[in-house]
Amino acid sequence: MIGWSDLLARMISFVVEKLAGKKIELLLDERRKAARQFLRLYHALADLEVLTKELIVELHAMIKEDNPEVSREWLSNVTIAVDETSQRFLEASLGLRDVLEVFDPILAATVSELEAHKFSFLIIASHGFEPLHPENDNHGVKYTYGGARLQEIDLNEQYRWYEANYPMASTKSLEWPGWVIHGFVEEGDIKEDRLVLREPESMQRLAALLEQHVTVLSDARAGLANLLRDRFNLEDLLAICEPVTQFDRIHAMHRMSSAVAIPYTRFFAGKPTRRIRETNADRDGNNTGQNEKSP
Repeated sequence: MIGWSDLLARMISFVVEKLAGKKIELLLDERRKAARQFLRLYHALADLEVLTKELIVELHAMIKEDNPEVSREWLSNVTIAVDETSQRFLEASLGLRDVLEVFDPILAATVSELEAHKFSFLIIASHGFEPLHPENDNHGVKYTYGGARLQEIDLNEQYRWYEANYPMASTKSLEWPGWVIHGFVEEGDIKEDRLVLREPESMQRLAALLEQHVTVLSDARAGLANLLRDRFNLEDLLAICEPVTQFDRIHAMHRMSSAVAIPYTRFFAGKPTRRIRETNADRDGNNTGQNEKSP
């Protein structure tokens, strides 16, 4: 999902923009259901933002270090982290359309692709970071990202079209416009590239792609935070943070940190993370002062 985060973030920002002007009095259960949905989406988006920033820093560090041994270890760990973060985003999207229907049915139709279903582009995106079979000890991953048609979609145009054709009756003959991605993507919508550890140019391409996404991701996450603060009160948020939810959240973050193998996260400082690589013998030696820990 890393390569598709720009499209995801733009759609979420559009949702926030449209909901900001909606004044709807919800019943207690509806309000807390909506708060739970948006909070789950916020956490999933924040995880995606953190991982994207960490990837950018690590890619630039590996280009400078040119150390294949460290790079292979990193690649194995980060593939797991990308997969787990993608799965959390899929889980956070479930039920989103039902919540949006309460606020704005037209908006729900416009961004229905944000909820995972059988033919959703989210399913394609969630499998968009797959390890390559190593050739000549040359490790890498294949990743996908959205093509030009998806990047150029005008969400306001979509919204106006759904508004003009609402409600969508099955007996009504409609000519679907060319921007439609509802339920499917065309072959040309999926672009593919490869990150190969012995090819610094491929690392630079992925880093450049992710750098284009970071600002949009940060804006979308900040917008969701504002929506939660402005539309829901403290009692709503406290009510949905029951212990089991908190436990699941902490456990999920622990799994991501373990997968990426980051003892100290320092992407905000623009520095690569610290890698500790030592054997049992090294650790025993360190305890007796005979060996030094690798930086």
